[in-house]
Amino acid sequence: MRILILGSMSFSREMKVYGDKLVSLGHEVTLPVFIEDYLEFNTHREMHEKAVVNKLNNNLYKTYHQLIEKNDAIFIANEKKKDIGANTLIKMAMARALEKKVYLVNKIHKMDYTDEIKAVNPIILHNALDKIGREY
Repeated sequence: MRILILGSMSFSREMKVYGDKLVSLGHEVTLPVFIEDYLEFNTHREMHEKAVVNKLNNNLYKTYHQLIEKNDAIFIANEKKKDIGANTLIKMAMARALEKKVYLVNKIHKMDYTDEIKAVNPIILHNALDKIGREY
């Protein structure tokens, strides 16, 4: 299965590890755009400043729409409580509109927009990556 990994760029290291695990399970993985840059940042401030510049200068919403189209599913690396931010939710909605599967590593935590997250009908893996692509 072709899988695009997404999530908060503050989880860049974790996304890279998930990517390696998914490849070892036989999946073709696409990591987030500019992930290598984010791996080099030491603070959240650096990440957020770079994120704004990247979104403005590179039309990342269009880029991610195209990447979602090319993949079979998206994989959200939701690592902590309240870890699905606005940009990740936008990409989840894009995937739903394109009739792609949406996988979450962990359960959905209570947030102001929990209903919107549930509305994309994500498959919650409970960290069992081997469930990806299997009907259950």
